[in-house]
Amino acid sequence: MSLTPETSGLPTPPVTPAEASAPSDAPPSLRPLRRLAADMACKRLPSDRLDAFLKPGLDLVAALREWFGTDIAHFTDPQSLIGALERDIAFLDDMLTRQLNAILHHRAFQRLESGWRGIAYLTQCAAHSEKVIIRVLNVSWSELASDFERAPDFDQSHLFEKIYSQEFGMPGGTPYGVLLCDYEVRHRPTTESPVDDVATLSGLASVAAAAFAPAILAASPRLLGLEHFRALDHVSTLSGLYRGAEYTRFNRLRSIDDARFLGLVLPRILMREPHTFDGVAGIGFRYREDRHGLRHDEMCWGSAIYAFGEVVIRAFEQHGWFADICGGRRDALDHGIVEHLSAPSVETDSPGTVERFASELVIPTQIEQDLWELGLISLNVCKDTSRLVFYTSSSLQNVPDYRASAAAANARISAMLRYILCVSRFAHYVKVRVRDRIGSYETAEACERDLQTWLLSYCLGNDDASPEMKARYPLREASAEVRAVPGRPGAFACVLQLRPHFQLDQIFTTFKLVTDLALHVQRPVN
Repeated sequence: MSLTPETSGLPTPPVTPAEASAPSDAPPSLRPLRRLAADMACKRLPSDRLDAFLKPGLDLVAALREWFGTDIAHFTDPQSLIGALERDIAFLDDMLTRQLNAILHHRAFQRLESGWRGIAYLTQCAAHSEKVIIRVLNVSWSELASDFERAPDFDQSHLFEKIYSQEFGMPGGTPYGVLLCDYEVRHRPTTESPVDDVATLSGLASVAAAAFAPAILAASPRLLGLEHFRALDHVSTLSGLYRGAEYTRFNRLRSIDDARFLGLVLPRILMREPHTFDGVAGIGFRYREDRHGLRHDEMCWGSAIYAFGEVVIRAFEQHGWFADICGGRRDALDHGIVEHLSAPSVETDSPGTVERFASELVIPTQIEQDLWELGLISLNVCKDTSRLVFYTSSSLQNVPDYRASAAAANARISAMLRYILCVSRFAHYVKVRVRDRIGSYETAEACERDLQTWLLSYCLGNDDASPEMKARYPLREASAEVRAVPGRPGAFACVLQLRPHFQLDQIFTTFKLVTDLALHVQRPVN
């Protein structure tokens, strides 16, 4: 990253009448400092004169003579001198603005800034929560891919050790609830991203399923065959997108059971408005980031995983349950509504009068439906407001095409991330509860009775109960079956069947969890 601007990209300071007739090849020592300051600051000329000029204690008259040189004799009144100084200050402000923008709009810096702003965004959402713990793991996508490539199997990777073994699988550990992964993934390697995303996603899905911690990532526009998401405005349909040969491996990934623990969100969100400083905010000069206009790619865009994280954090803080993280009401802040994103104001009105939305585009209804069918989570605009909302929470898993409509609906519901998040909480508690009691159960039947009693304390058979009651008793039905593992004294195999409170055209889905209570990895089964 270069911090030195090119001369051709900078404006030139105003020229006085005397300078217009002065020889341009005059030695630097004889030219006014105002004509040389930029080159000296950028080290294209020796900076001794500039350093001496900036030292404190220089007499005002001497400073003016050094800055204007012999031209100072042509300023016959204070107002003309003040006007020349103000023009020079404006020139320096503009030069510094271009330099600072060259840094802020560099792709590497944008990536760094959006990531840190995303973390700050999550901590703001959880600032008043005593339940939510945010942990940050600094690892690049290529490092994650190398971790899975070098491991003989996913459960021998460093990520599995950190996510599962050190927390979920260890006495006293705190299981992770969700993994927000700030990466953009594609269906095949490209020149700019040579990593095998599909293989890495497969390993990540296995780790997420083992730890019952769904992993949420960002979808790249390349996954949809686009250069940028704004092109969705000009697409009539995405139906059949995955039928091409280039999606063969990606479809194979979508067909595995662990894919229900993966979620891909889109499009990007605006992490901040353009900077504006009036010179008194501590940076020492007047700065307006969009002074010369901003292209779309010069805005600070970030991953929508952070918006999804806000919705999950709010649901966990309010209810400890995730069944209602989609949709929303215009007059309420709940469900899938995103609150804390900063929406820029329309400049034709006073600031805050009319706000734009903080995502890259408004997704058309048909395209939103197609994205849902493709297993992608879209962040859209709530109608007649500037707020954003998640209307869907589909996982990446490709739902099998059953002939019976009831079976197809059941399969689709069981692949929804909001219900995966729900049953994962029970998986965490079952693991911890049984782990803390290992050795106290004399028989498998005793373990089963204990689990059954505990599960029934979360069940409510009334389908007409209020949302508050259903949040307190989130299960419609639950059962536990525990049996001894042959040849392994003290080891039990457990099957849990959980039916959360939801109903769709008289269709109900039961989530089935199969686990070995004495060993390592639990697995969800429909």
